[in-house]
Amino acid sequence: MLSPRRPWAVATMLALVLGSLVAPVLPATAAPGDPAQLYLGVSYEGPIVGSAKDLTAPTECPANSVLTAVRTENRTAEAPGSTGNSILTRFSLQCSTITLSNAGVITATVNPTWVEGPVYDQSRGNVQTATCPANTFVHRITGTTFVGDNGARWPSSVQITCRPMTFTAAGELRINLAAPPTVLTAGENFNTNGGLDTPTPRCGPAGTTGTSDIVVRGYRAQSGGEGIDGFNPSCTTIPD
Repeated sequence: MLSPRRPWAVATMLALVLGSLVAPVLPATAAPGDPAQLYLGVSYEGPIVGSAKDLTAPTECPANSVLTAVRTENRTAEAPGSTGNSILTRFSLQCSTITLSNAGVITATVNPTWVEGPVYDQSRGNVQTATCPANTFVHRITGTTFVGDNGARWPSSVQITCRPMTFTAAGELRINLAAPPTVLTAGENFNTNGGLDTPTPRCGPAGTTGTSDIVVRGYRAQSGGEGIDGFNPSCTTIPD
């Protein structure tokens, strides 16, 4: 006569049967080659281009985005020679996020939405745009200025310097200073009162060898009554 099965034995056998029929649930993992997004440091203020006036809140690319294009308009509502003529009345930004593949490919994804700063109604629609070549990034910025009211210098154009990124021997992502720069200007310098002056570009270094961890995120406007009297670049760093 067979002995009755004990309850614990039945439970064990049932668990073994079910375990052979149901596949284990594993956590989801990224597929090989999925790109990783680059994160950037907190922005900081560079030296002014133009004159100090009423410093406004930063006009910057969103967090972890880098500047890749600028768009400007100039004041043209006054007779030639008027002190306010050609002052910037718009200075907009276009930004890109940076992704890195497991194969080391660096890709910029452009955000089609422009970031607007202060806009003045004295502009006449003479919009100008300066856009970095694909997969290059703004790491230096300045502008050309003229003399406006009371001897103050006001900007009439914005100049950007674009370069690609590379990896250092230590595997750090950096701006490649050895790569040929693309220097672009947006804006019209038709007011030459006091002579035109273009300060040394802000943020990144001027070297042509090695690398740099500094890129541009935007600017902080010095807003005047007729336009943008000046701007302080917003620089940021690529962390180690």
